[in-house]
Amino acid sequence: MSYYFNQHEYENLGVDYIRKFVVYGSDQTYSTHSKAYKIAGIFPCNSRVVPTSIESDFALSPVVLRGIIEVDVAAGVVPFFLYATVGTTSTTTVDPLSQLTEFNIWLHVDAAYGGSTCICPEFRQYLDGI
Repeated sequence: MSYYFNQHEYENLGVDYIRKFVVYGSDQTYSTHSKAYKIAGIFPCNSRVVPTSIESDFALSPVVLRGIIEVDVAAGVVPFFLYATVGTTSTTTVDPLSQLTEFNIWLHVDAAYGGSTCICPEFRQYLDGI
């Protein structure tokens, strides 16, 4: 669910309200996420790319994300969807899933590239938070 609304409230929203929905993903997120939110009716201008850095091994930073979400909330838009990754295709980075659940927005985890390794006990901690 989202920062402000529960499922029942979403069912009562009009189509025009979708224009306020904002989606988030890191600069390491696989490109298909942009196709998915466009199909869902989210405008490209309502997509936020969260920059990553070598200091975090190119993982999505909860601190940076929080700052972007706070700016969006102040602007009157609705944080709606967060696209996280377990094993990015460019750097094999794993986003800190357990730290990303604090935002109370819909969290989608793309684990197509690295998720299968998490069946091994030594890698299961990468799925903490889901």
